[in-house]
Amino acid sequence: MTAQPNAHGQAHTSSQAPTYPYHYFVSFNYLVPNGMSFANVEMTVDKPITSMDGVTSITTHLRRLGYDNPVVLGFTLLRNDLATKRGERQ
Repeated sequence: MTAQPNAHGQAHTSSQAPTYPYHYFVSFNYLVPNGMSFANVEMTVDKPITSMDGVTSITTHLRRLGYDNPVVLGFTLLRNDLATKRGERQ
């Protein structure tokens, strides 16, 4: 699994599939000099999170971003750019 921070762009609408189509809200804590802090981030990944391997990948990515000993507390799928649009009138 590959993770990257969300580029805050519009949802992908072209016929080419996006590289990171799954958008997640991730909540985590990490160590700071005086204890612990909490943060939230929107992150995009190349496949859905379905196991601890996905959580480990996000934790590794947060470490690369400079967070000391991050622990993912929770996540939720915000959107999937590959999903078909429903309820649209032609």
